[in-house]
Amino acid sequence: MVAGATPSAAASNSCPSALGETEKQESEATRKQLKAEWDKKLEELRQQWEQQQNAATSSARGTVQPVQGVTIPVPVKTEVEEMLKDLGPYVKWGEASSSAAKACGELRAPGEEKGGGKQTGNMKNVCKVFVQTVNWMGNLKKDGTEKNGGTKEEDWKQYLRCAVGYEVLLRVLLPKYEVEKFMKVISDTMKAGGTQPTESGVTNICSWVKMKDAKDMQALIGDEVQGWLNEAKEDEKKGGIRGFKNVIAWSRYTNETEEQQARAKQKAKPSCQSDSIIDLMKGGRAHQLDVLVNPLTAAEDCIQQKKKDGTTEKSLCDRLKCIDDYLKSQNKTTPPGGSPGGPQTGTGQPSATKDFWEDNGAVKTLWTELSTAMTANLKNGSGTDCDRVKDTNNSGNDRTATHSEKTACKYLHAGFKQLYDPTTPSPSSSDDGILSKNNPSFRQTMGCFLLHSYAKYMQKNAICNIDKGIEEAFKLGKNLSTNGANCNTSSGKGQCVPCHWNDTSMDSCTVQTGTQEAGIPGDKVQSIFKNDQTNIPKMLTEINKMETLCSRLQCIASHLNPSSGQGHGGTSEEEFWKDYNGEVAELWQEFAQAMAQSGGHSNADQCNTVDNGTGGATGRTPTIPEKRACQNLTLGFEKLKQLSQSAASQRNNSKILDKDPSFVQTMGCLFLKEYAKHMKEKSTCVIDSGIEKAFEAWNEKKGTSCTNGSPCIDCKWNENLDNCKINTTNAASKETTQTPLTEKLTLVKGRIEGTASTIMNDINITKSLCQQLQCAAGKWFEKHSKDNSGTATPKKSWVSITTIIYIP
Repeated sequence: MVAGATPSAAASNSCPSALGETEKQESEATRKQLKAEWDKKLEELRQQWEQQQNAATSSARGTVQPVQGVTIPVPVKTEVEEMLKDLGPYVKWGEASSSAAKACGELRAPGEEKGGGKQTGNMKNVCKVFVQTVNWMGNLKKDGTEKNGGTKEEDWKQYLRCAVGYEVLLRVLLPKYEVEKFMKVISDTMKAGGTQPTESGVTNICSWVKMKDAKDMQALIGDEVQGWLNEAKEDEKKGGIRGFKNVIAWSRYTNETEEQQARAKQKAKPSCQSDSIIDLMKGGRAHQLDVLVNPLTAAEDCIQQKKKDGTTEKSLCDRLKCIDDYLKSQNKTTPPGGSPGGPQTGTGQPSATKDFWEDNGAVKTLWTELSTAMTANLKNGSGTDCDRVKDTNNSGNDRTATHSEKTACKYLHAGFKQLYDPTTPSPSSSDDGILSKNNPSFRQTMGCFLLHSYAKYMQKNAICNIDKGIEEAFKLGKNLSTNGANCNTSSGKGQCVPCHWNDTSMDSCTVQTGTQEAGIPGDKVQSIFKNDQTNIPKMLTEINKMETLCSRLQCIASHLNPSSGQGHGGTSEEEFWKDYNGEVAELWQEFAQAMAQSGGHSNADQCNTVDNGTGGATGRTPTIPEKRACQNLTLGFEKLKQLSQSAASQRNNSKILDKDPSFVQTMGCLFLKEYAKHMKEKSTCVIDSGIEKAFEAWNEKKGTSCTNGSPCIDCKWNENLDNCKINTTNAASKETTQTPLTEKLTLVKGRIEGTASTIMNDINITKSLCQQLQCAAGKWFEKHSKDNSGTATPKKSWVSITTIIYIP
């Protein structure tokens, strides 16, 4: 099957062959014979040249290194140059034979179909050059007759002559308007054996050449042919061929839009099954032939071919290498849309590669387009596509996505929408950049690479587990690449390039990303993400947003997954929560030990005053039990800050709570809240103000630089967690369910209550009569501070209580 053909399209829409079955068999036999002789001759010429190089090196006493592996050995180059010199007279403007004129006689330019005109005349003059080139390919005279005294050319020379002729024809032919009309004349002339077959006795000129033959020879001699075209189109005084610049310039599209529309129409044609160039000529399949001479088309075809190889899908790295090869070719070949033989940029690494990857290059421009659409999408709302994700066991069951999963999914989904079905123009001027919508294969390959790299970047920097959100986004992206309006054959745009999350090829993929040696492109893109101070911070902040203690606990629970992709998989629910050596139990033990120090009393001065009930700044002196409760909890908060700083330096450890400093703070806050609740329940005196003061002091003094530059989380005494539920995954079935937090706390509740009970023995001690009266008054006031409905009245100050109970 030829390049660009899809099995279904090719099977039902093949173009007719230019040859009959017998002619095909004879043509293939000729091809094999000529190719065998050419391969033999090529090897001979290469060995000859290497021997010459080695001899030169020896005579220079090792001062010159032998040149090996060069694209075209000098002896081959010499043969090509001789052939092109011989071709020169055949392509002169206005020197066509009558037989060439006859072959082109039926041509009419657009708008001049009813009669001849200037453009028709130009079109015919261009056509005459083409058919005379066909005569040359058959080793005939310009008029198509046999050369005088001509002898049969050697087989290897016939092979090379056809390759050179096709290189010249296709490079000049394919940019023309009404190219199909030219192609038909050329194929008819080839099939006939030249413009005067009855005189020459030749049949089927170069009809045996296949796409692979032309591709292989293009790699070998393409640069030489291009160089000859560059010189031939110059003025005759500068060494050019008379009038050849007219052949290049005329019968071309008048504007870019006209050309793009024509090329789109060509691409929409069903591909031929045949890989014979004469068949593609006859069928007018310009787009399929364009891959032989246009690096951009060749790269697009390469990407399309890498999509599927039989039943095995190729990797993203394979497709990226197609773009890499194209960029490397840009210092040697004519840019797409330019005149064949355009000005060259010199030797060495092409600047196109550096321009493509540099800070303001095409890759960065595409990322800006995608990321801008991603952030705008979340701001404006994006539907419900990401509201649910697949369960951990991938059984087909789904569940409600967490905030982080949903947000990560929405960002990526918006990126895929902009990639496959863009609703706004690309930022590039005139929408004609190499990664614009006009080059969908390039755009989608690089867009997939960017979104894949972005997903890995977010996965690495997200605090919560977002794996399922990423997977859901790529599933939605797959649907867009298969069924999107711009991604089906009915739209005339062909199938889109697929993008898979499980493609790991980029981890070790190496391509050229600048003027240095090849590197891993993912490293280059990481710098783009790090330098993006507009969209990346917004997205990361939104993904990591956790506004309540419950949402933070849900975040921790997201990592309790047997197969997490964020580096902390394998810790089960049971291991994390178990009451003797799980992470939760071990963390609580550190708090318990800290709060037992110094007799459970902190020397911090924040417990010297508590709220007086009026909201004033001065406060009041706490009771002894209030102060002891505050001091004891303060020891816990001091330990919490210490553990947070320690966690910040242990982020690469395997423990769940070491993944992010906020995880230790979250569990520590939960512990201290539960601990304080038990203190309150077991206290013989009212200690609410002391508890509240400890929590207020943490939130006031935690500061903006709690953990190596990051603020600590809020820990609020009055935040209710009774209705908080977290996702828990069954280790055996892998099914995820929402479980009340209170059920998980039962596993460590005994340890918390045990520590609190010991401390309460000290807090409940009231030695003096005054302390005992204060304790009793507080209890009495707590009991009588509710109205008949059971609702508490506003808190009163200690001054108010003295009007009820006199304390001398």
